[in-house]
Amino acid sequence: MNIYKVLEIEHLTESTFRLRTERPAVPIRAGQCFSVGPKGLGVNREYSMYSGAEDPYLDFLIRRVERGVVSAALRNVRVGDEVEIGGPYGEFCLQESVSDRRYLFIATGTGIAPFRSYVKTSPSLDFC
Repeated sequence: MNIYKVLEIEHLTESTFRLRTERPAVPIRAGQCFSVGPKGLGVNREYSMYSGAEDPYLDFLIRRVERGVVSAALRNVRVGDEVEIGGPYGEFCLQESVSDRRYLFIATGTGIAPFRSYVKTSPSLDFC
């Protein structure tokens, strides 16, 4: 795990927020996830990336889980605080050539995160 600063936190609803952090200096593909947790908590959870693969930061869309240790702690971080991030992990990624296909994305709640990452990374993506 590496340590990164919180750049922004936006509370979207009572239980959902967007967490923006510094970006690791590693190759990232839209649809990948990261292990994220407050510095020193000793517990992390995997969250899909909500930002585009080339954005100069990482965004995560997080829903506070009742009695959830990590989501509750992340909800309380402030700009300038540090979080632990590991990754990227996973292969929930689109093929290299996306222009010759039409995509149907289905998700609920914060499950939309990887789909937004696809669209931000490939603005010409044909989807519904």
